[in-house]
Amino acid sequence: MLKGNFRASQSPFFKGLGYIPICLSCLNYFEKKYTELLGSNDEAIRRLALHLDLYLNESLLDSSRKINVGQSRIAGYIANANLNQYANRTYDDYLFELAANAKIESVEDLKEQDNTKVTQKMLRFWGTGFHPDDYLFLADKYNDWTSRHECKTKAQESIFQKICLMELQIIKATQGGDKNDKVASLIKAFNDLLASANIKPVQNKDNSLADQNTFGTLIQKWENEKPIPEAEPEWKDVDGISKYIAVWFKGHMCKMLGIKNSYSDIYEKEISKYTVSKPQYEEDADVSFDDIFGMTGETGGADVAEG
Repeated sequence: MLKGNFRASQSPFFKGLGYIPICLSCLNYFEKKYTELLGSNDEAIRRLALHLDLYLNESLLDSSRKINVGQSRIAGYIANANLNQYANRTYDDYLFELAANAKIESVEDLKEQDNTKVTQKMLRFWGTGFHPDDYLFLADKYNDWTSRHECKTKAQESIFQKICLMELQIIKATQGGDKNDKVASLIKAFNDLLASANIKPVQNKDNSLADQNTFGTLIQKWENEKPIPEAEPEWKDVDGISKYIAVWFKGHMCKMLGIKNSYSDIYEKEISKYTVSKPQYEEDADVSFDDIFGMTGETGGADVAEG
């Protein structure tokens, strides 16, 4: 009885029953009455959604226009609203979504949206009339463009601003199912802006890369795409500065302080190259004297003594 004449409800108001407490015949009657009163079948569905705590969605409204033979539009709408993808959603969810996606027309509108991340600075820069998500998208795109390309003048700032706005229009036109020629026209305008900023892909050749990027972005690009490799052995410390510091600073310091370690060892090894040692004679001193002056034998020794 209930399943045949009543539609299931997601509303907590009818949770105990589980169904909308109005039969299909009465729903059809109210749909006709509201259509006559409000002058639109869409507005009749919207009014019934309010009274019956139904989740309201534009895509559901569109799909409800394609009703089956012998079924009223309101019956088809409720059936679609009870699909799993819309489970537990009510008219309150529609109101929350409406508030979140409402266009910000003034600073007062901005203050009313407590949960938004849009700031007054964004509102001044981009102007009014955008949804909160649009402002966040534009701000993110602008920061991305200006962090990758030079933006020092007012003219450059204006061009990048228009580039971001054009990107938003292209996305909305594509998602909205606009005709291909309109999307193509937007893309052409977008490319013209890139050309004005001198950042069109064909303009960004390798020999002009440094002119189109800040020093910081170039370093980031090189670190991410072409990091500096390890130096070849023949190019490692070609001036020997690391060895110089290890020997004459660390090694000398350790030697002075009487510390015995690897630094003091390399210091002693290095300093030995520049050290002169006194000769040491192991033979008898007389023999050494005779060897030096070439005097050998007893006669020679006597003559020297007599002289």
